[in-house]
Amino acid sequence: MRLARHEGWTLFSAAEAVIKGVLEADTGIELIAGPRRGSFTPLLDLGRDEAVSTLLARHGTALLTTPDASRAVRLAAHAALSGRRSISLIPNDELHLAAKALSDTGGSSLERGGAMAVIIEDDPRGSPVTCPRRAAWQLGLPCIEPADVEQLRNAVERAMGISRAARGPTIIVVHRWILQSSETLDARPNRVLDPVAAAIARPRRRARWTKKGDILRVARRMELNRMQSAPNPGELLPVGFIVVGPAADAINHVVHLLRLHGRVPVLQLGLLNPIDESVVQRMLGRCHEVIVLEPRPGSLLTEMLRVAEAMRQRNEHVATLTSHAVTDDDSDTVRALNPDEALHPSILARKIVPLLHTIRPGLELPFVADPPALPQTPPPRGEMLGEAGALTQVRQVLADVDQWLRDREPEPPGDDGEPPERFEPTTLGIDGSEPPDAIGRRVVTVETWTHRRFLTEGIGALRQAAWDTRPWAFIVCALDADEATDVERLARAAVPGRRSEGVRVDVADLSERNQLRDLLRVVTQTAHVSVIIACDGPPPRFDVDGLEEAWAEIDRLGYEPRQRIVHSVESACAIRRSFESPQPQTPQQTIASRMRTQLTVGPVPRARRAGTRLRFRVRPLLEAVEVVRDRPPASAWRNVGDGRLELPRPIHAREGVWRAHLAGFRGPVPGVAAEVLCAAGRIMGYQVRNLHDPTPIGPGRRAWTQVLFTRPSQDKGPLPITGRIPYGEANLLLGLDRQETMRAVDPNGALRVANLDRTYVVSNLGTFGDDVDSPGDAARTAAALRAISHEDPRLLEDVSAVARYVFHTDRVTDLVLIGVAFQLGLIPLSHEAMDIAVQQVETRGYGRAREAFRFGRWLAVDRRLFARPRLIYGDDVDHAVRRTLLLLRCGWRRQVGWGGRGTGAGTRLHVAQFAGFMRATLEEMPGLSETDAGRHARRDLVVALHRCLLWGGMDYARRYAVLVTALYHADRGDTGRAMTRNAILPLAEAMLIRDPVYVATVATSPGHRRQARRWLNVKSTRGDRLQRRFLTRVDLTAFGRRLRLEVRTSDWIAWAVALLRHRVPQDWRGTARERQIRELVINVVEQATRSEPAGYDRWFESLQRLHDQAVDDRLRGMAVSELRMLIGEKAQRHEGT
Repeated sequence: MRLARHEGWTLFSAAEAVIKGVLEADTGIELIAGPRRGSFTPLLDLGRDEAVSTLLARHGTALLTTPDASRAVRLAAHAALSGRRSISLIPNDELHLAAKALSDTGGSSLERGGAMAVIIEDDPRGSPVTCPRRAAWQLGLPCIEPADVEQLRNAVERAMGISRAARGPTIIVVHRWILQSSETLDARPNRVLDPVAAAIARPRRRARWTKKGDILRVARRMELNRMQSAPNPGELLPVGFIVVGPAADAINHVVHLLRLHGRVPVLQLGLLNPIDESVVQRMLGRCHEVIVLEPRPGSLLTEMLRVAEAMRQRNEHVATLTSHAVTDDDSDTVRALNPDEALHPSILARKIVPLLHTIRPGLELPFVADPPALPQTPPPRGEMLGEAGALTQVRQVLADVDQWLRDREPEPPGDDGEPPERFEPTTLGIDGSEPPDAIGRRVVTVETWTHRRFLTEGIGALRQAAWDTRPWAFIVCALDADEATDVERLARAAVPGRRSEGVRVDVADLSERNQLRDLLRVVTQTAHVSVIIACDGPPPRFDVDGLEEAWAEIDRLGYEPRQRIVHSVESACAIRRSFESPQPQTPQQTIASRMRTQLTVGPVPRARRAGTRLRFRVRPLLEAVEVVRDRPPASAWRNVGDGRLELPRPIHAREGVWRAHLAGFRGPVPGVAAEVLCAAGRIMGYQVRNLHDPTPIGPGRRAWTQVLFTRPSQDKGPLPITGRIPYGEANLLLGLDRQETMRAVDPNGALRVANLDRTYVVSNLGTFGDDVDSPGDAARTAAALRAISHEDPRLLEDVSAVARYVFHTDRVTDLVLIGVAFQLGLIPLSHEAMDIAVQQVETRGYGRAREAFRFGRWLAVDRRLFARPRLIYGDDVDHAVRRTLLLLRCGWRRQVGWGGRGTGAGTRLHVAQFAGFMRATLEEMPGLSETDAGRHARRDLVVALHRCLLWGGMDYARRYAVLVTALYHADRGDTGRAMTRNAILPLAEAMLIRDPVYVATVATSPGHRRQARRWLNVKSTRGDRLQRRFLTRVDLTAFGRRLRLEVRTSDWIAWAVALLRHRVPQDWRGTARERQIRELVINVVEQATRSEPAGYDRWFESLQRLHDQAVDDRLRGMAVSELRMLIGEKAQRHEGT
């Protein structure tokens, strides 16, 4: 375990560095308390590790998770007042909540020898209003700020020393980037528990002063303020820098890059309160201009100006101070510094290079050219996850309800004289914003709340609404089951007793959008005050922690023990079925929740009561195919490669600095792939750093990780470069998530890591189960990545689809990509180091990691592994014919039936009869094989003949074949039989009416069952168990009322409906509209067959339009009038000419 190491260079995360600082401190620290939120989540999660918790217990340290930051401060103060040492953690967005507790703690004197440190996260972009430094100055508390992970580890013990000197709490301000990074540090021995042995082992390092005026003396002894390249007395340099926090790394990186060592004075202020005025005065008195670089420009400038004003009053030389902007002396232009820009080396270099010209005239920085513009801007991260995603869904439902309230009109009186329903015009004021046309309407104010906000402000809001005369609704998004219970109890208890009758509290499921919409329609018309608690699942859909837990078991096994595909039954009837199987259901997806029995009874709208008063209908809606596995699915790829893989030759083997950007990662930060790279880098002796952004981008996936390898310098210290990748300096871009990969190269984004001359790309172009794949997205992504990366080696493929086919889970895609990049020579590590690192990851709970890594290596050298297996109806027409006949032999009597007559021999005779008929039909149209489009049409013809046989028997199939062959003989060869090619698909779609009987017949066919087994790679010999369930809808309409039963059963109902095929007349099947569409399309084909040569273009264009509608699956849903217009529009124009 890294925390127990006492020597040697070791990779520590920021969370581990804090714990390591606690363990190394001479004075034991008994308590670490804080909320498990934001950047402090990894630190508190360390307590769940058994080895870490045991080590902390041996040192007498408790790691405590609190509900909020205020409680953490109170508990830490109690421990300090009792003479113990404690640390509290405050996320930046909770600083305003903990301000009162901090103020009370600061006013208490720690007289019994206790000490207290308060670690406050600094997130200028996430919390631009609450500044931790200003809070420290306003509260009058000592404040220190580390610049990197090494200083963060040291800050723990130093804060305790300052706290003892000040007899009060000490604030440690830590920027978010530091809390989200890891560095290679020189481990030191932990505190020896025996006091005598501790005194012998090493000298005491803590300060002994206890007077309040000794804070600066303690800080100077600790060397918290550091000066680099200090000007000599009497020397006046053109420019100097005062830096705070991670800005020190950024300025050192720029100085190192421009080779200005020893020529640029830099003062790093590690002690922010009280300010050491003497060291600041030396900097201000020996420079013409001083730039203050800090994460929040302007927060420290006030204190610096106070020191400068005192110098002016003494008539001393004072440098010009600036923090918000840098002025270019040549052009007098102002370069503004925005939050966090002083921390990025590329942005900082572009802003300060004009100033550095005064130190070295003619200095030029080799700026990297901006990447080309993207075809479309990537969407924001995590907009459909967490509380933000839940609120977005709720607001979308509210918009639908508001539109429904506006559009509803009084229904006309019924035939029975029933008076029309009357209601008051109503509209919604969503989040307090009343629409402009609200005058004359009843306005219901609807507020959307998060759980945390409701706990702090909800009681007052409910009391106000209960006494208000206006209608009010509160929708609280509670992503956890415990949160929902808390909100419900709080809401019922907060309402005054005298007003409780008009208050309604309901619970709804965010997954059931229709249920939530119906509930909102009711409460917005009836209740005076309503509280709707919108829960998330189960299964979770928005809760990030819940999603991570749902994926943990799959990651541990390396496969999904229960893999399910849920899809519409009608999708099985498509003539052209894509290769890709329906996406397996991920733990967070909720379509499976629709697979449950439910009964609804309600009135039929008067507009739909025309016609018969009694109607009965049965129709299969959804099919769920699930395989239960006790062993990993069989992998077919092992038989592809023979022998051993050749070891790659690393391209960057001789480079001293190597950077990789991982766009998307899974698992705990910094991600599984980054853990492999970092562990292997340490085995190879590299100094390793990484920086990550844990923003959720999808279920079980987070934003990005950047990895830095540097070779140790002579003094074994790291190079003075930042862990953040400057613009265009990534050696490898490893893209797991397609959208996140586009963000990494977006010229308008904050990353911009790729460059044509430096960057190699290995990227997945596929999607995951939760993604929405628009046509052309993969091609646009590939084109954008080719424009900013080396041509060879490079891999841009749908790796996630291959991983799903081989491993039956796309969770291993990241390790497959690591294997690809390693085999292409893009990772400067040895095979032994990578193999050890992958094995370590697998032993920590990521199953099949070595297998995925090895498969990725084979994928890089054998692109045949990207090939797709053929469908039941393959692109090869001969294969499609053979497969069709085989399926008929397997299930002829039960599926086709042939009237229920015949023996086994007769069945074989009928199959042979259909086989001869199919081959004769194909041989009668040889011209279709001359073009690619014609060969595709022949494949559609085979499928259509089989489906026509299932729909209406041999006579129906012959009718379809006669129409197509007649059109073929009337067609022209010089056009490649264009009319026939365009008629095959729309004619089949029109004739194969998807009534319940046909849908049930296809869903129970042997071909569909075989395809499902191939999708899920079901192997009975390995113990795989396949289960099929159907959701069938039964509608009974009678006398203006409708009873709808959606029942979840096995396939017996589908079999029963399929047997009606021989009992229901063909003229009764389908709706009147579907039968009219069939007759219209057949009529078009017949007229095109009989047409004169002069009208060929007219009928070709008509059939082309029908073909386009069929390809887009819009032909079946068209209105009859729309179809007539589509067919006749061109004809009328041609007749007019």
